[in-house]
Amino acid sequence: MQVLMLSPEPPYPLNGGGAFRTASLLHYFARFAQVDLILISESGLPALLPPGLVRSQQVIPLPHHNYGVVARYARNASRAIRGVPPLIDRLSGLAGPIERAIAGRQYDFCVVEHFWCAPYLAVLQPFCTKILLDLHNIESILHERCVSLSNGPRNGVLNTLGEELIRAGHRRFAAASRKLETTLLPQYSEILVPSEDDARQVRKIAPSSRVHVYPNALPFIPVPTCPEYPRLVFSANFEYHPNIDAVGFLVRQIWPAVKKLHPEVRLRLVGKGDEPQWDGRGHFF
Repeated sequence: MQVLMLSPEPPYPLNGGGAFRTASLLHYFARFAQVDLILISESGLPALLPPGLVRSQQVIPLPHHNYGVVARYARNASRAIRGVPPLIDRLSGLAGPIERAIAGRQYDFCVVEHFWCAPYLAVLQPFCTKILLDLHNIESILHERCVSLSNGPRNGVLNTLGEELIRAGHRRFAAASRKLETTLLPQYSEILVPSEDDARQVRKIAPSSRVHVYPNALPFIPVPTCPEYPRLVFSANFEYHPNIDAVGFLVRQIWPAVKKLHPEVRLRLVGKGDEPQWDGRGHFF
């Protein structure tokens, strides 16, 4: 069997929830198929895959962005005005490089990782018998939830205005994402989601979609031998704003009660992010 995977983030190193989910699917298909990986990467570097996991890996470089606060807010203001979700916009304009990376091959299955790449369905269809879309999140719901969680820029005078602008942006992106979901999801051969709740939500948004639950999983690795300690580990990408909000909620609302009952337990936050903000920042990528 011939399988193509298109991913906008590397499955390795395993430094966040998205990487774990993508890697687990990659390992699953590699058990019985020849897999070619097309990786969209800002660094332009290939993923550090275990030897023999894929037949080929091709990297499509993503133009570098200025991630300064002013540039980020200006960029997302433009996206809000145009009604284009941030990561859909970030990954746009790559139809030509994707076609060249496929190079005329034919595949039994194509796995598209993340909704951000969903608009490339028409590019992939001539080369693939079936195309699966793996939804790590339901983007419209993610933005709807961010409306109540996001905080604005840390500048006293502008804080209230900044918070409301961010909420308005999330509302705009939620509506734009919902419109795309309604149109694109039914066109895929199958939709994969992490949970039954996500499956119910997808069926509400796009009733004709063919939805299956593929739970978040780990790629197979040998169990390490190490001493046991009373530790709670939160593994995630801590540059991703829903995870930043989640850690803030954990640290403020849950962890004090846990420590009171079990003072010996330690919390370890493991994953990507040099300077995580525990109280949450509602920024877009």
